[in-house]
Amino acid sequence: MQRPLPLLVIFAIIVVAAAALLPTTSPAPVEITHRNITPVATNTVSVVDDTDSTASAHNVGARTCASSTCHGSPRPDTEHANMIRRDEYMIWLEQDPHSRAYSDLHSPLGKQIFEKLGLTRNGKVPRDDKARYQSTYNNCLQCHATAIGSIKTNGQLETIATEGISCESCHGAASNWRTTHYTTDFTGLSTVQKSKRGLTNVGDLWQRTNSCVECHVGSATAEVNHDLIAAGHPVLKFEMTAYSAQMPKHWKSLPATNPTEKHRETHLWLMGQISSLTASLQQLRARANQSSVASPPDSQLHQVWPELSESNCYACHHDLDLSDTWRPSIANPQAGHKHLLPVNDWYACALAAIAQVDGRSGNKAAQRFAENWQLLTGSMEKTLSPDPLEISARCSAALSALNDWLAPSELHNKQRHSQYDHQRLVNLTAAVMQDNGLNHILQNWDRATQTYLALYAFSSTQDAEGNTTVAASKNLRTARDLLAFPHHTDYRFASPTNFKGMLKPSEASANNRTAIRSELLKIINQLKPPVSQDK
Repeated sequence: MQRPLPLLVIFAIIVVAAAALLPTTSPAPVEITHRNITPVATNTVSVVDDTDSTASAHNVGARTCASSTCHGSPRPDTEHANMIRRDEYMIWLEQDPHSRAYSDLHSPLGKQIFEKLGLTRNGKVPRDDKARYQSTYNNCLQCHATAIGSIKTNGQLETIATEGISCESCHGAASNWRTTHYTTDFTGLSTVQKSKRGLTNVGDLWQRTNSCVECHVGSATAEVNHDLIAAGHPVLKFEMTAYSAQMPKHWKSLPATNPTEKHRETHLWLMGQISSLTASLQQLRARANQSSVASPPDSQLHQVWPELSESNCYACHHDLDLSDTWRPSIANPQAGHKHLLPVNDWYACALAAIAQVDGRSGNKAAQRFAENWQLLTGSMEKTLSPDPLEISARCSAALSALNDWLAPSELHNKQRHSQYDHQRLVNLTAAVMQDNGLNHILQNWDRATQTYLALYAFSSTQDAEGNTTVAASKNLRTARDLLAFPHHTDYRFASPTNFKGMLKPSEASANNRTAIRSELLKIINQLKPPVSQDK
């Protein structure tokens, strides 16, 4: 199958007076005009009958939330602990990177990606690529824009403007609740009743994480594939607690009134792991299914199989020296790594390791998931081009086992899970880090980094004032620095310092593996009794 160009579009408004002078040996390019692009409109108000009706909800725009008496105050309300900050819109507009999601499509990096994908030439779209261009553009908007709607006189909904990822992208389309959500009648409704009007309960960590992973992990129709990554799009390495910590806070932290709320970060970590793994398995299954379906050349559904972003990046992207090469030698064709494309287990490594340990202790549901994950990875790694039908079936089995083990309906009930509370997760992670388990973790950067992120979440506690305290902070900083990518003003690095990608257990001296091991053990030992340091 011929590899179609993948999914990213950047629009720029360009006026070219000398278009007639272009060579006639190729089709004349399409000018990028307002006919091809929905204007960005951060300050656009939707002209709608904004009533609490039963009609389908639609977005009305961030500006409708921006009154200084509502969410647009220049100063936060610090006097009333049980009320909103009132400066949420200003924080979003001035500090939140989500507000720039649409404009990022036009940034220098965005233009570079678009050019490298071959979808533009000097900022213009070739005529014969119009359909694929528009399809790609629509795919990008799923995660780079919020469409503002308006009801026409004939009752039809039309998009009148586009802004970055804004209020309604997370809180839900506001047409049915914007003018009533502050009234006592509305605030007295249950969360289920509010959700029927379109208001998403982001206080429920399960709903919150699901909203995030739709874009930060991807879905069947919105993805960042290897072509996009190769062109310059950042790799999607999402972890809920780390991303949440980077968000400029437009909310008030609630005080911890019980042990569950004290370890809120642990619960958020667990929700993020389950939601992210679910989304990644669903996306892999969709990619496998799509690979066997004939789609039009301009379809936004990626048809390439295998999709290289499903493999570990550093299986190929690492130093090609004599001590760490994946290339078989001429003298011994069987030398080198057993598998050229080990699976990308960023989203699965933490839960799979916990499931394996808990399964050995008698948890049948955990054992079933661990076994199904091993079957899936085995099918992915046994050949350069695994059978897509087999992979699809393996994904379905793994998803079923994951749901049986960690049923979402139980997990987000009262934001706690009796089977896996904070101390249980700490104990299981400590067991995972024993001896050969830690060797397995340190075989690649993804596992080591996910372990660090888990330990950071476990080390974070909320106090009665709503503040976060982090234990083992010195060791966490050291581990972070050892795992960090180099910083340079002129270059953007895509691999850590002094790191060779897929590490073999015997390679301790050629990289930071020994130092990372030491710091991770120090952290877990501060959270529970000492863990064996035997190698």
